[in-house]
This record gives sequence, structure tokens and C-alpha cells, in this order.
Amino acid sequence: MKKIVFIILILQFYCKSLDSNVKTILKDSKVITIDTGIANLYLIPSKIQDKWILIDNGDSSDEKDLIPRLKAVGVNPENILVNIITHGHADHGGNSKYLQSKFSIPILAGLGDKAMHESGHNPEVLNAKGLFAHILKWFLNPNFSAYTADLYISKTMSLEKYGIEGKVVPSKSHTPGSLIHFYMDDFELAHNDLLAYVNEGYVVFYPGHWGPLDATGVKEVADTKH
Repeated sequence: MKKIVFIILILQFYCKSLDSNVKTILKDSKVITIDTGIANLYLIPSKIQDKWILIDNGDSSDEKDLIPRLKAVGVNPENILVNIITHGHADHGGNSKYLQSKFSIPILAGLGDKAMHESGHNPEVLNAKGLFAHILKWFLNPNFSAYTADLYISKTMSLEKYGIEGKVVPSKSHTPGSLIHFYMDDFELAHNDLLAYVNEGYVVFYPGHWGPLDATGVKEVADTKH
């Protein structure tokens, strides 16, 4: 089975055409991508019937559009088992408080970002390292409704209880509480060191912004930085 890696991370990649092999994998994938215009959200099917895992929840300015977007792809919020927040920036977890209070959806996040969540503010919206990141920085609101995740992790956690043969691993790669998500079913998800995953055989990359990307695109960008 082809390995697919989902990168939930701020990336400075330009959209690239995908090769036919990658297009076939994407066509067969059961993962649902929701493009909010600022960041991507992902719905991952659980082995528990009609249940889902939601990755990130977007910027708080999109609150009114979040549930309609979920329903538009056939997912009711009541069927979301857990919402995993990849890192503490407002454009990825800005609707956490809303999902907790309105639908009792449990939030899972990295312990290193707890203070950021509870402050309702990103002290630095982006650790801008590329042109796109510098531009995006001007359009992001660093403030969001403060919240406390239902579960904070500081070490590797299995996702079997949610019907996923995989795990969540803290990485501290983008923020102190950044999480790497490895799924072992028909896809995998990660959060850091793209070239390393390419060299391990992963072929499709789903970023938090733009994408999807294929391994060739990742290598091309990596080569420009050496």
C-alpha cells in the first residue's frame, strides 16, 4: 500500500501539478479536505461507524462557516470523536472553544501550547521563514476565544480508542506544542522534515496551507534551499 504523508504545517510551497500515481492515490483516499481559504482542515474516517476525527478547525472569523462546511461533505459535528489541533496558531485552532461549548467535541492538543490556548492570543502569529509566510502574517488575527483542551499530551499517544491505527507524537517543530500525526491505515500524517519523509518513501503530502504536494515537488523545493 502506498504511503501518504499529510503535513499539517505552515509551508512555503507553491502549488504544483501532481503526477498520475499521486492523483490515483488521492482519488482512492477516504480523507476529506476542507479548504477554508486560509488553512486546510482534514476529516479522517474512523473504523467506528459514521465517526470522524477532525484535524484543526480554522480561524475564528470562519466560525459561522465551519458547520456548513462540515455538513456540505456529509459530516455532522455530533459524529466527530475528537478534534486534534496541530499547533496553537489562531488559523488552525481558532474555533476550539466554539466546538467545545456548542457540540461538546473534545479537543486534543500538545501540552507545549497550553499557555497560548488559555491566553487566547498568539504572541507571534507566524514564525515567518518564507515569502508566503511573511505575506500571510499580515492577514491573520492573532486573537481567538481562549480555551483549554480536554486532553493535552506531552508524549506519544495511540489513536486506537478513536478507531484509528495510528499515533500522535509531539514534535515542537512549529510551536512548543506542535504535534506529528502518524496514521497507519491507508494514509499517514506528519508535521516536520519533509525531505526525510520523502526519502522514506512517502509520496503525497497534505499541508495545512495549499497542497496536496507530491514527493517531486518537495524535493524541488528542498534542492533550492541547499
